[in-house]
Amino acid sequence: MNSWIACGAIKSNSGVHYLDYQCYAFNISNNIPVLTAASLAGFGALCQGTSSGPNSFTISGTNLSTSNVTVASSSGFSYSTASNGTYTSSLSLSQGGGTYSQTIYVKFNPTLVQNYSSNIVIGGGGASNINVLASGIGITSPNAPSSVTASPSTVCSGSSSNLSATSS
Repeated sequence: MNSWIACGAIKSNSGVHYLDYQCYAFNISNNIPVLTAASLAGFGALCQGTSSGPNSFTISGTNLSTSNVTVASSSGFSYSTASNGTYTSSLSLSQGGGTYSQTIYVKFNPTLVQNYSSNIVIGGGGASNINVLASGIGITSPNAPSSVTASPSTVCSGSSSNLSATSS
């Protein structure tokens, strides 16, 4: 909160001039609700159908109302408030208003072979929405060879062999 004092002089009243100096104190409140968040490290490349992480970021808030802070869903990512907790596609976090801080743990769960790069939208507490960038790459799992052959088929210590592998 900022305090200000404004002063002024009144110089006349019904034709009579005099100096009447008056001051008024004002309190100007800066109680605007604000959310901020740290950045989230990218996840890199990961085989589709698997999971990586968690990576984490922290949400901070000041002057918040008591409405829940929300973490919106973003395709390919899931969230928890504990690194070993239950991960869900979105979060709605109760908080008591005022100052707030919460670490959010994020796992990358690619289901398609594609780039995943999107904003996680965070809002609530009367504050404007903010974005945290989440990124990773879904890749195809390499196929294991269906057959491996050696030439020659018997290899003695100190000798070499050529291997060839095929996959179906």
